[in-house]
Amino acid sequence: MAKETKIGDYLAKIKDVVNKRNLSWMYGKFGKTAAASVTLVSAFTAYKVFVQDLITGLNWSSGKITEKREAEERRKMIGNDVAHGLAWSHYCGYLQHVLPVIEESIEQTDWYTNLSKEERKQIPKKLYELIPRKCYVDIPGSDENIEKVSDIAIEGDRAGNKRKIKLQIYSITDGKKKYYCVCECPPVLNTINNMNDIQTVGITCSTGSNIFFPLRKHPTLQLFTVDTKLVQLMRFYYAMNALLCLKKDNKDKARFLLFNESEDKVSRVLLKAIKEDLNVDSPERTLHSSLMEKKLQSAEENKDAFYQFDLFVTSPEDVGEHDKQPVERMSKLLKARNVNILLEKDCLGKDWLEKMKFAATKCRWIVILDKPKGFSLQKKSWFEPKGSKSKTLMSYKVVASLKGILESRKVQTVAIVNESDELHIYDDLRWVACIPFHNNENNLIETLYKVTSGNEVKLENSTDLYLKPGEAAVGLAWGFAVNYLNKVLPEIKEQTATVMDGKKENFKLGKKLFLIVPESCKTEQTLKDIPVHGKTKLPDGSSRSYQFTMYKLHPDKEKYFVGQYAAPVDVIYQMKEAGLLTEEQMKSEVKKFYTTVDQIMKILLQNKTKDYEFVFYNDKEENLSTVMSKRVE
Repeated sequence: MAKETKIGDYLAKIKDVVNKRNLSWMYGKFGKTAAASVTLVSAFTAYKVFVQDLITGLNWSSGKITEKREAEERRKMIGNDVAHGLAWSHYCGYLQHVLPVIEESIEQTDWYTNLSKEERKQIPKKLYELIPRKCYVDIPGSDENIEKVSDIAIEGDRAGNKRKIKLQIYSITDGKKKYYCVCECPPVLNTINNMNDIQTVGITCSTGSNIFFPLRKHPTLQLFTVDTKLVQLMRFYYAMNALLCLKKDNKDKARFLLFNESEDKVSRVLLKAIKEDLNVDSPERTLHSSLMEKKLQSAEENKDAFYQFDLFVTSPEDVGEHDKQPVERMSKLLKARNVNILLEKDCLGKDWLEKMKFAATKCRWIVILDKPKGFSLQKKSWFEPKGSKSKTLMSYKVVASLKGILESRKVQTVAIVNESDELHIYDDLRWVACIPFHNNENNLIETLYKVTSGNEVKLENSTDLYLKPGEAAVGLAWGFAVNYLNKVLPEIKEQTATVMDGKKENFKLGKKLFLIVPESCKTEQTLKDIPVHGKTKLPDGSSRSYQFTMYKLHPDKEKYFVGQYAAPVDVIYQMKEAGLLTEEQMKSEVKKFYTTVDQIMKILLQNKTKDYEFVFYNDKEENLSTVMSKRVE
């Protein structure tokens, strides 16, 4: 509107310059030629000023369009949220094999059988998973109180891919007494570290061209920042605690210990957890009061930030006073638990967004309640469902206004949401957990308190947190590309070269690893319809080693290949079986998985793209043997 007014002003000026009165006056004073020249110069000057201001306006507009476009691209980024996929991968492909046998495996070691009856009481028969801020910790490292005493070996089979897992048993010295435990830093966190090493967190999709954005023919990388790493780590931690509750038998067989390794010794973190589990010095198990303090703080990241309040609860700006009642009730219930709450009425600012900015400068946590079910769809939602252009502006407005404050002060956000398959929350809001609305308000408050109080999170049910569907495929892809293919492809090359050595000339073995992706996502111990020729041996000495299977395509021909099911496909299938994905969503996630792996490999590991190949086929209508005959050279 302002631009239209300025244009009108300039046109009026030009009109005034060339009106009859001015022309008549000039004509009488200077003559026809002079009047025409002055009129032309004046008109040109006015036009020039108008064009300059118009260009300024266009630059202003293009800047806003650029910011909005960048926000949109970040939303479409492949790799924005890897934490949930990594959590699902770790649970389905690792913990599901380890936890059911952890107690038995400990008791079967020679070390355990040689312990006295009293000493056997000093080891909790569970797995402790250390979640350090830097995503890696050397155990025992320089901690003089920790010493390795034994190890256990567990064999797992994931979608027919057999591997050996070796876990370490450590002693932890506490004065004159010793305690014992099985612990490790989850191997899947290597993915986040590798992403940090290569300084990328995502790949943007190719976009079309326009006046401001030339055509991008190739995907581009997005930088991985320290802040990104910390937020992803927090999401992983909360997701793992929710997944651990999926099977009640496994719930108490593992414990995730989030800590800042630059400020706390590993032995202290482990001793605190072990004593609680053995009920030493504490007859009743209580939540930690200091284990997770300053969750995202460290010497490097704004350690001295002062938080006047613990938490601010809000709802979208366009809800009515009646719909803000849940905010008031929640604030009241949290305040009763001694949480220092900032109330909206105490926030400075003339509108909702300014009050949000004020709260971000005062609080450690911001909790946003999504609109209740049945809320009028004519109003914009604070959360933006994917593909809903009518709701983009609201999310963009919030992101653009809050991003800098949230990141600089390390403020974390929690979303309390109505479960939706299309739910999308911008990563720049630094959200670390989603909590679904409960019919039982006390359950919701209990979960929110556990997440935001600085205590260790121990959930009762997997549904206490909302694990968003549609987010797993990207994390699975990053883990598979960076943490698996990057490691095993050189091993396969070496082993196939050994197999080829001394064979007849007509012996043909494919030089790449074929990764089979059945449309149904159902995997078996071996590939369907193709006979097994042989398997490689599981090497000793490595904490993570893999076995590869060779298949013979035709009984009368010496034509072989190394193949396996792409293991993350089984994870997606399990998500569908758990009711978290529909059949169509499962197929969409599978496609997103293997196309994302290809993009990651092309950009980051170009020298290995020829060493593998995905084979997607309709396992209900096609024969895998026929499909592979066309693929193997």
